[in-house]
Amino acid sequence: MYALNAATGQPIWQRTIGQYGGSSPTLIGNIVYVGSGSSSLNALVAASGSPLWNYRTNPAGIYSMPIINAGMLYFTNRANLWALSVDGKTVRWKIASTGADDLALGAEPMS
Repeated sequence: MYALNAATGQPIWQRTIGQYGGSSPTLIGNIVYVGSGSSSLNALVAASGSPLWNYRTNPAGIYSMPIINAGMLYFTNRANLWALSVDGKTVRWKIASTGADDLALGAEPMS
């Protein structure tokens, strides 16, 4: 994962997030949340890329962009739909896939 200067395109920092690619990142305040194909949701300091925490979701990787609402992160790992606290410590709930389709997660822009 790379953080780039928006004006110049120059790299600010680089961080490897798991063995495989993952989700698009979500930036809230000074924290970047990003899933990895190696089965973890990660929180990083936006300015430096330093890790704050990661939450393992074995066995499936996380390819959905995390959505944040009311202090909860919502994401899928193709096996479950998760609601995880933004500090990565508490799973409020998870819903298992029926196996018929991969779970998908989307959001509408708020105005």
